[in-house]
Amino acid sequence: VLQIMPQIDKIKKYLAFQSQAGEQEKYKLLWKINVLGAYIKRRCNLILMAEGQEVITIGDLARSIEESFENLESGGVATDLSIETTSDITPKQALLLYDFFEAVVETAISELDSLSVTLKNSEKDFILSIEIKSIMEQVSLLDENWKSEELASLGGHIVFEAKDKGIFHISMYLPKGGEAK
Repeated sequence: VLQIMPQIDKIKKYLAFQSQAGEQEKYKLLWKINVLGAYIKRRCNLILMAEGQEVITIGDLARSIEESFENLESGGVATDLSIETTSDITPKQALLLYDFFEAVVETAISELDSLSVTLKNSEKDFILSIEIKSIMEQVSLLDENWKSEELASLGGHIVFEAKDKGIFHISMYLPKGGEAK
């Protein structure tokens, strides 16, 4: 439950603010609550799947991202998911990759125009790449210290890149072995 408390706290904050919001603001708040709710549901599902399992399929992770996409699309965000691997991943990797996806979405949600996610693997890494298009010239994608200890324990790292005006790219690399070498 600790892992989803930040999202639960955000939902509580949005619900409290909703009574003072205008109609358009209410819609945006409900949309954000819906996006957070999808993450909570899918995150809990991945945790339950991880209990006693040594692997989670890429398909399991893809279904989680797809459900999040459905909720983002209902708020007008264009989405695209590309899965270029069939390798199994460890539960820790799956949870960290989905948390990474969600953290980027939550950070940029108010400025999102479109979101493209690619999950692939190289010889040694799983790579989750997120490209965001925004009407904003500057978008904060993630705190640079986000889950740094957990990421280091798995031997992973994050690469930030501004591609063009309003286009931002961020990728997480996790070694296939599941721990630091």
